[in-house]
Amino acid sequence: MILGIDPGRSKIGWAFTDKSGHLLCSGIWMSKIFAFAGLISEKQWSHLQGSLLEGSMGKVYDRDLSCIVIGRGTSSNCLLDLLDPETVSSVQFVDESFTTLEARSLYWEIHEPGPLRRIFPFLCQFVPRDIDDLAALAIILRYLKQR
Repeated sequence: MILGIDPGRSKIGWAFTDKSGHLLCSGIWMSKIFAFAGLISEKQWSHLQGSLLEGSMGKVYDRDLSCIVIGRGTSSNCLLDLLDPETVSSVQFVDESFTTLEARSLYWEIHEPGPLRRIFPFLCQFVPRDIDDLAALAIILRYLKQR
């Protein structure tokens, strides 16, 4: 299992995938970065349940975490400093440029637009929620493509 993280100033997008990049679950952590780092270091996935937006947390409990992929951008160094040194050995960094655009596309792949939405050009369509979690998924997919 791979954990992707899109760290920001006020919220953190996270996503779990299998080794091929298939989304298991994702969400947006709205609390402090040090609390998030503690959960990741201690692998307390159940505490992420309250921030879940896609998928099911039940899909991650019985899997081993093989890698953490973090977008190199806002707050990435701060998050790295807060992670347990044992956890840091499995961390990879990926450029997160344009992952928000990729996340928008991923949103519409997961949530097929209705007939009226199909008429409007893709770039004119607004996503009805924050998509930081899908940016984390885009970071994982980018990492898998580079490998």
